[in-house]
Amino acid sequence: MLFPISLADDSGLVVDALGEEPGVFSARYAGPLCDDHANNLKVIECLQQLESERGQTIDRQAAFVCALALVLSDGERLLAEGRCQGRIIDEERGRNGFGYDAIFFRDDLACTFGEATARQKNER
Repeated sequence: MLFPISLADDSGLVVDALGEEPGVFSARYAGPLCDDHANNLKVIECLQQLESERGQTIDRQAAFVCALALVLSDGERLLAEGRCQGRIIDEERGRNGFGYDAIFFRDDLACTFGEATARQKNER
């Protein structure tokens, strides 16, 4: 039996120290009616609270992750995942991009994705 081809994707920010949160809840991490700024502040606050509880700085490694699933008409399933590594900083910097770009810092760029040009960001 043949089925229609189906493609699905999802993406989000995962922060290692936060148990890979916000993950699939990236768009609504600070609540269902939140905006990018509120989501950024929640990530920063959660990391600062964790550092306060532990009494030391923590590893702020993070990644933007995109997962794709394709099911072909014969039932074959193909999965793919892409990751862009960086780290979270304590303040929003830059107005480019969207979502968590203003707090996602790339050492190789020496700036956040919010400060990077679209070309710089898309090369990563």
